[in-house]
Amino acid sequence: MYKIAQIPQVATPLCIGARGRGVGPVSANKPAMLRSVYKFLASLKLAVVLLLSLAAILAAATYYESVYDAKTASHLVYGSWWFYLFLFMLGVNVACAAAIRYPWQRRQTGFVVTHLGIITILVGSFITAFAGFEGTLALRAEETGSVVTIDKPMLSWQVLDGETQGHDPSSATVQQQPAEFRWSRPSDARPRRFKLDNGLVVLVDRYYHSAVPEMRYEAGGKELNPAIQVKLDNAQVHADEWMALADPDRQEVNLGPATLRFLKADSPAALERLLSNKPAKRSPKGILVFGVAGARPTVEVEGSVGKTVPLEGTPYRVRVDRFLPYAVVDQKRGKLISRSNEMVNPAVELTVLDSSGAAERHIVFARFPEFSTTHQQERRTQIEVAYTFEGPDASNGIDFILGPGEALYYRVRSKDGKSFSGPVKVGAAVQTHWRMKMAFTVAQFLPRARVVNEFREFHPARGKEGPPPAIRVRVEGADDPGPYWIAQGSEIAVRRGKQVTRISYHLQGLQLGFKVMLKKFTVGYDPGTRNAASYSSDVTVTDPARQAKFDQTISMNEPLHYNGVTLFQASFQEVEGGSPISVLQIANDPGVPVKYAGSILLCCGIAIMFFINPMPKKRAPRDTDREVPGPSPDTASEPVSEKV
Repeated sequence: MYKIAQIPQVATPLCIGARGRGVGPVSANKPAMLRSVYKFLASLKLAVVLLLSLAAILAAATYYESVYDAKTASHLVYGSWWFYLFLFMLGVNVACAAAIRYPWQRRQTGFVVTHLGIITILVGSFITAFAGFEGTLALRAEETGSVVTIDKPMLSWQVLDGETQGHDPSSATVQQQPAEFRWSRPSDARPRRFKLDNGLVVLVDRYYHSAVPEMRYEAGGKELNPAIQVKLDNAQVHADEWMALADPDRQEVNLGPATLRFLKADSPAALERLLSNKPAKRSPKGILVFGVAGARPTVEVEGSVGKTVPLEGTPYRVRVDRFLPYAVVDQKRGKLISRSNEMVNPAVELTVLDSSGAAERHIVFARFPEFSTTHQQERRTQIEVAYTFEGPDASNGIDFILGPGEALYYRVRSKDGKSFSGPVKVGAAVQTHWRMKMAFTVAQFLPRARVVNEFREFHPARGKEGPPPAIRVRVEGADDPGPYWIAQGSEIAVRRGKQVTRISYHLQGLQLGFKVMLKKFTVGYDPGTRNAASYSSDVTVTDPARQAKFDQTISMNEPLHYNGVTLFQASFQEVEGGSPISVLQIANDPGVPVKYAGSILLCCGIAIMFFINPMPKKRAPRDTDREVPGPSPDTASEPVSEKV
């Protein structure tokens, strides 16, 4: 006997709007939409998309780091806001995928622990990104440091009041602002403005990421400071150099095919000697040329050291005391010494003796005749001494001589000893008659010049580091607004009345909280080479706040951990004539414990899934699992017979 039962259709109640139209379910619309979003955030499809996207992002970041540098990859990827948002979305997907299965069953323990480990690692990464720091500390032997240099450019200023503070830098407050210009370069049309607290405004209108210093001269100097701009040209060489008498580094310029010298003649006799076109007498150690009352006796340095020889045609004798092939000043002893036996900067110490035995000591230089001096404030004799050195391998050269009355002359020297000379005409090219068919031109001659320091942009090869950056600034409100160039790590000083403002462009410095002194730096090289195989630093750590002091060795695989900071041996820099500089990398990573905990949870979760709680075996179907014939879903609303 059967009883016919009618399954009623469930009607969804609708809200009736103001105009009588249905607008949706009364209570199910908003929860259903939120549940759909919840399911999407927990879906496997979203996880697959995020993981594939993460692989593509990391591949792009690796490419940028290999082609450019780590800072470029950090700016474009790792340190960008969208990458942090992406990691946050990945964490949300992992959290929702675990939460949507709540309440969890025992067999899901490994799944939940694994997802908790991933979330913990992501939380530790965010802590590192926003609370940690990384920098460097460079030390020489016996040097102490406590400030870490962070790769974050800053513009700082310090106002010094001459009346109240006496220009004492320690008595003025240093203020600073972030000054990152690499990714958004300023220009003349769109400068970056920094308003100082004393009313001055710093305008940054130029930025070169890799800047090479260049020095030029312009007219306007108050004192006699002769400078010339020389151009040297042939089919292969196009050189443009500034030379100046007051700058030792600009008095002689070696351009490879030729050596340029800028000399000065204080008298007509000295000018005549320097312009002489007679072939120079050659000697292995050079020749001393004396000028006495029209006579020009000479003495060869070779064979005369330690001896006293007469000057023919004069009442004087000369004793050659010392010969210095590579003359330099020993800074510790304040004495002139010879660095080596190479003929780099030949110099001679000599003593001139008159008939009464009175002595007059001289030091003469072959490369820099204007540096030749006596050791007395008042000269006893009117003798002139010059030192010429032109060995058998002397190169082609051009001498520019400033004579009396600010007149400029030239003398062209050839390898074969021939030479010719004449007055300089600014802007006129002069052929040297060398085999390389070279001509020179004095483009500018400035008797009273002032130095102008500028920079030009340098483009290093991909993957290579170039020189540090530089910025050009103008200071509105200063007595001299500029423009000024500031290289990274340097500063300028501008004045407004009696007030002086020091403006610097540098990397951020961060106090460690303790001091590190480098006692000894050791480098181990591969046998027979100069390739560094290992290097280590013996340091002393001093912490007055904790009353701690200890010694430790930091090597490539043995860092120093102290007070939450890790010191790694990163690299070293070799310095010519000095001890190497040890470069320590300083890192503070407060997220390390969290990331370690997340890694442990991740490993434990994987172990639980694969070893402790394996997948259950597939069981055979039971009778209760067999499909019972019944109405199709499409006929669910039709009458169904129910057996009583």
